[in-house]
Parts: sequence; structure tokens; C-alpha cells
Amino acid sequence: MEKPDLSREVQLEAKIRQYEPMIHAVMNKLNILYDKDDFLQIGRIAVFQALLGYDPARARGATESQFVYTRIYQRLIDEIRRCVRVSKGLELTEWLEDDGTSAVRESYVDLLNGDLVELLTEREMQWLELMTEGYSTSEIAGILGVSISTIKAVRLKVRVKVKEFVNTI
Repeated sequence: MEKPDLSREVQLEAKIRQYEPMIHAVMNKLNILYDKDDFLQIGRIAVFQALLGYDPARARGATESQFVYTRIYQRLIDEIRRCVRVSKGLELTEWLEDDGTSAVRESYVDLLNGDLVELLTEREMQWLELMTEGYSTSEIAGILGVSISTIKAVRLKVRVKVKEFVNTI
């Protein structure tokens, strides 16, 4: 029976610890305030998988640290989106108002979901669905094949329509 290569494991653990400040930096960049231990562990797993999968020949000029950073960032974004999908039905997100106080509360969510189909255009509904799934403005622009300024204009129209609708209830 072969003994596992403990020196490789120890080296890998040391590398993962070396990248922990990078994980914290990405968490701060993404403004992760809650469940930091969970996100830190997800970041560690991302580092582990990135280190195992890093191939300088296939990395298109990216250094190991750039590759690891990208993997950490992508994994944490994926986890944030997953969390958003889970909590999607509780309340429409803060994007409705810039000051963070949403005019739409839980009691309106079911009503809005039904009536928004009639109130909003097809593009506005697509934007709303993508936004509540956690996509960024630039990602939505890419998905819908329009410019970022067009997406910002759609967002403003949706805000106005939803605010008017809520005020008539």
C-alpha cells in the first residue's frame, strides 16, 4: 500500500493559506458582510481547485495569482447569486430606490409578480428577471445584446412604473 504524498498536501495547504489575504480582499470588494466564514471556506475551495487546475500553457498568459484571483471572484459571485435566488421571493431587492428603502414589501410581491407582466414591456420584464437573479448591469447588457446605457434607461423606466403602481395600491 502506497503512502500518500504528505509533502504535496502540506505544500498545497501552505499555498491556500498564502492566498487567504486575496480571499479577504475579494470578499471586501464584493461587500460581503454576513456569513464571512462560509464565504472564506468557499474561497479556500476555489483556491484549491484553481491550484490543481492551473496550467500555464492553457492560462493564456495569466499568472498563477491572476488565475486564482479570477477563480475566487467567480466562485464568490456564483455563491452570492445562489443566495439571491434562495431569498428572491422574500422581498424585491433594494434597486427599486437608490436610498435603499424599498417601497415594495412582502405583501406586494405576489401582486406585483402577476401585475408586472401587464405593466412592463418584454425587455423590462427580461431586465427585472435577470436583475433579481443577481446579474450585474454589464452582464444583463451582454445577455440582451444592448449597451449598458440602454440597460440603465430600462432600469429607470421600471423604477418609475413600479413606484407609480405601488402608489396606486
